[in-house]
Amino acid sequence: MIKLQQNKIISLSSAIVLNGVLMTPTVMAEDSKKDVEKQIVNHAALEVITITSEKRPANLQETAISVAVRNGDDLKALGRNSFEDMMSDISGVEVGNASEPNTPGNGIVIRGVLPASTPTGVSSAATTALYVDGIYNGLGSTFDVDRIEVLRGPQGTLYGRSATGGVVSIKTKNPHYTNVSGDVNIEMGNYGLQNITAALNIPIIDEKLAVRISGKNYERDGFLSKEGGHSQNKNLRVKVGYKPTELVEIIVGATKNKQTSNSGGAAIDMDHTGNRNDFTVTQNDTIATIDYESDQVFANASIDLDFANVSYIASVKNYEKSGTVIIGGNAIVSTDSTPVDKLVTHELRLSNTTYSGLSWVFGAFTYNNEEEVSQLVRWFNSGGLVFDQSITRETSEKGIFGEVTFPVNDNLRITAGLRYDDTEVLTGVNYIHNANEIGVPFGDSAGLPEQTTSYTLTGNDGLSEYSEITYKLRAEYDLSENNLLYASVSTGTTPGDVQATVGAGNVPTGLAYAQQALTAYELGSKNQFNENLQINASGFFYDYSGYQSAFNISVTPAPQFIVATAPAQMLGFELESVYKITEDSQLSFSLAYIDAKFTDEKSAEPTARYGDYIANITPWTSNIAYHNYFEIAGNILHTQVSANYKSSHYTSTLNNTLADAGATYFAEVDSRIEVDLSTSLKLGEDGQYVITAYVRNLLDEVDPQGVEVTVYRSAPGAPAEDIPFSLAPTLTAPRTIGISASVSF
Repeated sequence: MIKLQQNKIISLSSAIVLNGVLMTPTVMAEDSKKDVEKQIVNHAALEVITITSEKRPANLQETAISVAVRNGDDLKALGRNSFEDMMSDISGVEVGNASEPNTPGNGIVIRGVLPASTPTGVSSAATTALYVDGIYNGLGSTFDVDRIEVLRGPQGTLYGRSATGGVVSIKTKNPHYTNVSGDVNIEMGNYGLQNITAALNIPIIDEKLAVRISGKNYERDGFLSKEGGHSQNKNLRVKVGYKPTELVEIIVGATKNKQTSNSGGAAIDMDHTGNRNDFTVTQNDTIATIDYESDQVFANASIDLDFANVSYIASVKNYEKSGTVIIGGNAIVSTDSTPVDKLVTHELRLSNTTYSGLSWVFGAFTYNNEEEVSQLVRWFNSGGLVFDQSITRETSEKGIFGEVTFPVNDNLRITAGLRYDDTEVLTGVNYIHNANEIGVPFGDSAGLPEQTTSYTLTGNDGLSEYSEITYKLRAEYDLSENNLLYASVSTGTTPGDVQATVGAGNVPTGLAYAQQALTAYELGSKNQFNENLQINASGFFYDYSGYQSAFNISVTPAPQFIVATAPAQMLGFELESVYKITEDSQLSFSLAYIDAKFTDEKSAEPTARYGDYIANITPWTSNIAYHNYFEIAGNILHTQVSANYKSSHYTSTLNNTLADAGATYFAEVDSRIEVDLSTSLKLGEDGQYVITAYVRNLLDEVDPQGVEVTVYRSAPGAPAEDIPFSLAPTLTAPRTIGISASVSF
C-alpha cells in the first residue's frame, strides 16, 4: 500500500507529542476556577437543541423525525472546515464529490438513496435536497455557519424536489443589530492547505439595520499530484438585515463563488491479478484546469401576524463553467463549457405561532432553471473523438404544500402532510458519437479513424411533463416527558430526465429517466435518561417500484448504455447515543445499517446485470467519539478522538460478462476504519481565542474507495486477453494534519 508524500512515523509522533503537550494540565487561579468549571459543564452537557428544518422552531428531542444537528462554531473549533469533514460523523449519511459544484446535493447520499447514475458528465437530479438559508442549492455552505441540520428519509411534503433521500439544511449566521462583532480563522496544513475565513457584523441603526460580511479563501494541493489535484475556492457573502419593528424582519444579500480545479498529473494502476488494494501511482506532467463561477442574490422576509408567521424567500443564481478535465489516468480529456445556468426560486410560507393545540404550515414553491451545456471528449494520446454533445434544458416546477399536526390527547399527536408538484422539462440534445471501437485506450490510434454517427432531440420530442403528489402520515406518542415513540409512512419523488449516450448496437440514443418514486416506512424512538444518557433509534423500509440507473450492457470496449429499471428495496436502521460520563467528558456512538438490493429475477444473459446488490451503498457505518473538557491555566481544552468504520461494498455495477471474467473481486472495496484526533484550546474570559490542531486519518490508510470496471480489449474484434477488463480507481484521502487559530470579538 502506498503512503503519500508524508513520513508516517514523523507525522504520527508529532501528532502524539502535540496532543500530549496540550493535554498537560496546569494550576489555575481559584478566583476563576468556578467560572471555568461552569463553562466546562455547559460544553459537556446534553444541551437542548432547537431546529427549524420542519419549517418551524422545534426541540430536537421532541421532533418525531430522524435528524442530526451540528453546531457551526463547534465544527470550526474542531478544525472541520470542509463540507465532507462537517458531515463525516453523521450516521446513515455519506458525502462524496458532486458531479458539479452547482449541484452539491448529488454528492450527498442519505440512507443509500443514490441519484440516478448517468453515462456522461451532465448532472442528474439529486436525491438529497441541499438548502442554504432556506434556498435550494444555495451558495456558501462551508463558512460562517450557524448550524447544520440533516433530516433522514423522504421530505417531499415540505421540500418537494429531490428530497427523496432526505434534506441537508445549512443555516449561516444572520446580521444582529446591537454590537460590532466578527471573527477571523486561519488554518494551515500539509499538502499546501491554506484556509482563511472571516466575518464582520456592523450595526448601522441600533436594533434596526445591520450588515454582515463574510468570506472564505481555500487552497490545497493534490494528494497524488501537487499540481494535478490543486484547487482553490474563493467565497464572499454580504447580508443586510432590516428590522423596522419587532414583528417584521427583512434580510437581503448576495453570494459570490469562484473555484479553480486541476486534474491530471498522476495515473493510478491497480494490480489485476493480485491484491485489490495494491496499486501504483505514476507521475506525469500533463495538467488540465477548469474554472467555475457562481453568483446569487436572495431575499428573506418574515412577518409575525400574532396568530401566524408569513415568510417569503426568493433567490436568483447564475453559474458558469469552462475548461478541461483529464479522466481515467490520462486516458481521455474532456473540454467542458456551461455558459448559461440560471436558477430562480420563490417560496411563500404561512405557519402558526402557537403550538399548544393544532400546528400547521402551508406554502407554495416555484423553480425555474435554464441551462446550456457542451462537452467534447477525446482520447488523450490519439486525439480521436469519443463523443461531442450540446444540451439545452429548461425546467419549470410549481408546487403547493401543507402539513398539519393534530393533538389527539396530551400524549398522542397525528401529522398529515400533502404536496402537489407540476414539473415540465424541455430538453434539446445534439450528440455526435465515434462508432470506432477504442483499441488500446492509451495508444496513438485509439478511436481512429473516426466513424461518426449522431443523435438529435428537438422540440416536443424532448418535452417531459410530471405531476406528482407526495404525502406523509405520522403518529407520535409521548411515553413519558423524556421518551418519544413515532411511526410514519411517506413518499418521495426524483424528477425525470433525458441523457444522450451510446445505446444498444453502438448507436447514439437518448436515455429517458422516468420520474422515480419510493414509499418509506419508519419506526423510531427518542429518549433521554437521567440527564446523562440520550439514545435515539429508527428503523426503516423503503420500497422502489422501479429503481433506475444507467447500466453498461457492452461486452466490448465500446460502452453501450440502457436505463435499467428494476424493483428494489432497502431495509435498515440507525442508532445514535450520547453519554455524559462526567461533568467534563462525553462519549458518543452511532451505528447505521442498510440492506439495499434489487428484487427482480436474475438473468444469465452476458449483457444482464450481475447480482442483486446496488452499487455504492455501504451496508454498515459507525462512529465512536470521546470528548474531554478540562482546565488549563483558567482556559478550556477540548480534545476529541473519533473512529469511523465503513464495511466492504461494491462500487461498480457489473454485467455477467465482467463478473465471469473475475471483475467482482475488484468491484468490491474492503472495509476500513479511519481514526481522527483533534485538540482545541479556548483562551480568554469568553473563549474568544481558539487554537486547534488536528489529524485526519491518523493511521494513514490509503485504499481504493471506488473502482469503475469496464471491458478491455486491445483491438476491435480481438478475443478476450489475459486481462479482459480495465480498472479506474479513486483513492481515499491520506493522513492530513492541520493547525488553526481564530479570534472572535
